[in-house]
Amino acid sequence: MQISIVKDNHIDHSGSLHDLFPNCIFPINGPDAEWRAENNVIFHEFSKPYNSLTQLLIQSEPYLEDGKVYAVQVADMTPEQLADRRKQDEKQLERNVQAHLDRQVQERDYDSILSACSYAYSDNATYQAEAQVCIDWRDAVWGAFFAAIRVETLPDAQALIASLPSLTWPE
Repeated sequence: MQISIVKDNHIDHSGSLHDLFPNCIFPINGPDAEWRAENNVIFHEFSKPYNSLTQLLIQSEPYLEDGKVYAVQVADMTPEQLADRRKQDEKQLERNVQAHLDRQVQERDYDSILSACSYAYSDNATYQAEAQVCIDWRDAVWGAFFAAIRVETLPDAQALIASLPSLTWPE
């Protein structure tokens, strides 16, 4: 357990509980609130609220803020990190759209959208018609996807999927 001893609203010492109090034996969950107050001990916080889309938590030297001792700071992502994050988010949305395409045709017992589209040249008129509907739908879905990711703020996966064209099977 990492702690700081705080005196006069300043950090006096920081380190592990056992290093700063080597002659004390503590329960596994550490000293109780009364002991901590008597000894001016504050546990380190390793998390802070931050915007995970544009910021990172980075380790730091302990510092006092609003009565808590933090060992992390919030930092804005660099332009390179933002670009990498954007690519990762777009790739995840792409996987979600692909899974949506596959799930929709699986309701009609096709293995995947690829399998459904492969019947375009089938001699069976029903399979051929379903394949053409799937090809047209797939193209419309990917068109909508690429339009959706051209915006500054990416939609969340659920909103994106809800906004995609729906599949209507032939009669």
